[in-house]
Amino acid sequence: MRSYPTLSLFSLLIIFILVPTPAQALCVGPEACGILASAFLSMATVPLCIITFVILLIPKKHRWLLRVFAILPAIMTLLTGYLVLIQGQRLDLYFIPLIHFVLMGLMILISDPSRYMKRRNIDNIGQ
Repeated sequence: MRSYPTLSLFSLLIIFILVPTPAQALCVGPEACGILASAFLSMATVPLCIITFVILLIPKKHRWLLRVFAILPAIMTLLTGYLVLIQGQRLDLYFIPLIHFVLMGLMILISDPSRYMKRRNIDNIGQ
């Protein structure tokens, strides 16, 4: 008989998804569900955004990709801002959307620093 590891893994995942878990008990209302969803989304997307900084290791001609990937933290800023601040009504958790906003700013700034920062010419200071 042949063994199908994909089929057995898929059926195991379905069992884990359909069986109630303690994390589902945390979602008791719309406020709690919003905070839980934003925390889980942040745990998934912040590492992805940090991994995109590996793009800095490639030549400068491909750094425009950072501006493309900056769309992810921009969307997450809006989404987590809504889920935490508006739906969850927790103003003390403002740092969750702020983390995504800072990541977005860094990605845009690093993608083309000469566009966003003025450089001074040291030779022209004494003239």
